[in-house]
Amino acid sequence: MEEETRTTEHGRGDVKVGIFTLSPRTFRITRTTDDISGMLGYAPEELASFTLSDIWPDETERERFVRSIGGRNAVADFPADLICRDGTLLPVAIAAASLSDTDITCIVSARHPGAWEFPGGEEYLQVFDSLIDAVIILDRDGDILFANTAVATLTGVSSPAELIGQNPLQFIHPDYKEAVVRNLANLCSGHGGRLIHYPMQDLHGNERWVEALGTKILFKGRDANLVVLRDITERKSVESELARTNQRFRDLYRLVRMMCDNVPD
Repeated sequence: MEEETRTTEHGRGDVKVGIFTLSPRTFRITRTTDDISGMLGYAPEELASFTLSDIWPDETERERFVRSIGGRNAVADFPADLICRDGTLLPVAIAAASLSDTDITCIVSARHPGAWEFPGGEEYLQVFDSLIDAVIILDRDGDILFANTAVATLTGVSSPAELIGQNPLQFIHPDYKEAVVRNLANLCSGHGGRLIHYPMQDLHGNERWVEALGTKILFKGRDANLVVLRDITERKSVESELARTNQRFRDLYRLVRMMCDNVPD
């Protein structure tokens, strides 16, 4: 008898917001939070051995998703029906971003913004400390409700608790604050998923470049934004050096060309 595939209902009590990362070459799951594992009925280490096709059976939609996040592209609210261990289909929306030579970060949340609530208990929040990426949850005013250990490292504070209630704009380079404010406004209106780059300054004045990807969630009964930050300072440095090398090559080419043009016949 063919196994019946059922669809779970929105708003189910055990549904949460989760994060997982994918290898851009094999699309194998490399890291996962307990929340997304629990949503699908697997242990985290078990889910981390799967490929994307193992949890997303619709090949057409899966391939469209893969094409959408190629290169440096990001997607927001991409609809997907993920298959749970018990055979039920879990309707979700995925915000994802892909960069060269780095894992693809996927934030899995409600198909419709606000339909599911992130539980916000300490046992759930602690799983974010296993991520090397910085994770913050902001209220609608932009103040920090939660920050993991990676955020503390990025901002130069001794403990994530010091950041609660603060506005992260104090750590943003002045030239980029307006763009960050616009991006946060887009998140509040449910239009997340746009990958942005900007420099941050920690408490000691050190500058780090980050890329950010966010999505709208419910947190402890209130509208909030979940933002994942990745430190890309080293890559920015390499890109800058490559740009300088290319410019020196162009300058040398123009000089040689000018010299050749002035060689007498």
